[in-house]
Amino acid sequence: MSSGYVRTKINTFLEENWTNTKIYYVDDYPSIDDIPANNTDAWVGVEYPGAVETVDSIPANFWREDGDVIIHIVTPNGWASQMPIQYGDTLQQMLRGQRLGDVVIENVSPVTDASPPALELSSSWHGWAIIVRYYSIRS
Repeated sequence: MSSGYVRTKINTFLEENWTNTKIYYVDDYPSIDDIPANNTDAWVGVEYPGAVETVDSIPANFWREDGDVIIHIVTPNGWASQMPIQYGDTLQQMLRGQRLGDVVIENVSPVTDASPPALELSSSWHGWAIIVRYYSIRS
């Protein structure tokens, strides 16, 4: 899971810049069924699946954290692909190349509905996702 610093920087950026849907932090819920989204609107979920930290300088004054964030675009099952792809493209363009304090967004994948990384298709939801790769060098 990403460090608190990284999570704060990315979450704050998304909350300040993404207004198209509600945002839920997937890691805060034991199951997709526990997310309080209604079943008529799309929503975005943010998930921090993992990161690693390595020494960036000797002596170990700086550490480099490399990790991924999965941004889920979730639509009610039955929606056509146009809207989630548009949301994914918008998120991709919004995030790529950003420097958020000491967090640098290295690359952002195009949107996919392959599971994983996207949330598995259920009777209620269709998951789409982009993968955000970042690094952060801090003392």
